Amino acid sequence: MGQGAAVDFWVGVLRQGFPHLAYLKYEGGAKLKDIGHPAVRKLIALFEGNDRTVAIDVISAIGEPAVPDLLTALSDEHLQTQMGAMEALARIKT
Repeated sequence: MGQGAAVDFWVGVLRQGFPHLAYLKYEGGAKLKDIGHPAVRKLIALFEGNDRTVAIDVISAIGEPAVPDLLTALSDEHLQTQMGAMEALARIKT
């Protein structure tokens, strides 16, 4: 599976939730963290949904490579995206 397909797959897993299979969110988060920066924009898109906390956790773990995309998200038209970006930025240790 190529990197782009992997990002799409794991972001889809996070988006679906699977409450009875919580380990899938953990696994998806770990895989997306390993992929790193290429996953950031798709994770930012999750700030508007129920998966905001998981997306913030993963982006925070990716760290400094996510900062430019998070700074861009601060000017997004959606308040949830702005708030998610602020929270993720606050958690990243530079």
